[in-house]
Amino acid sequence: FIGPSAFGFPSNKNSKYIFKNLECQPCSKDGRGACHNKIYKNCLIQIKPTEVIEEIKKISNMGLL
Repeated sequence: FIGPSAFGFPSNKNSKYIFKNLECQPCSKDGRGACHNKIYKNCLIQIKPTEVIEEIKKISNMGLL
């Protein structure tokens, strides 16, 4: 898991990403800058475990795991 840095999305075709489109993105060049949101790292907190599980299920069904 990585946060929304300015490097953009993974370029590997097998990489998967889940993100929330927030005004603060990208937060910094490489994600090491301080988070200035009222809710610290809200971009990652908003991604729920169920969303991750659903993505894993999709990958599993495609035979990629």
